[in-house]
Amino acid sequence: MTANQSDATDPEGVFIWGVSFEGASRALYQAMMSAGVRVTGTTPLSGATPAMLMIPSSVNSAFACELYLKCLLLLQIGTKVKTHNLERLFGLLPMSDQSSIEKHYTDYMNGRIENDGVDLSDIHAVLRTQGNTFDNRP
Repeated sequence: MTANQSDATDPEGVFIWGVSFEGASRALYQAMMSAGVRVTGTTPLSGATPAMLMIPSSVNSAFACELYLKCLLLLQIGTKVKTHNLERLFGLLPMSDQSSIEKHYTDYMNGRIENDGVDLSDIHAVLRTQGNTFDNRP
């Protein structure tokens, strides 16, 4: 099944969409880094501001995370949940899955402590911050 054929209740289709949004986020982030984009100032990309790449990258990343969590919920409890709240989605997973994800996340983030005031070692803080991506618009 391709992303175009996916169904919101089909875990494989939801996962494929998640991979698509994660890929878009990575591509934007890599373009931003290779262009020398920093948090402030302008970029060599025709004077574009960092937000022109950073915000779309962040939104795609948050949406990919949402889709991955929804995929897991479909697989684990067979339920389609209608929310963008990443912390809520994470909290609906069985405790064993939450613990496993949290352990893998903590191991992966070892040494990456803080970014823009967010404690990256705390998965709940990251889910809360990323989950607000959809709410932090002009």
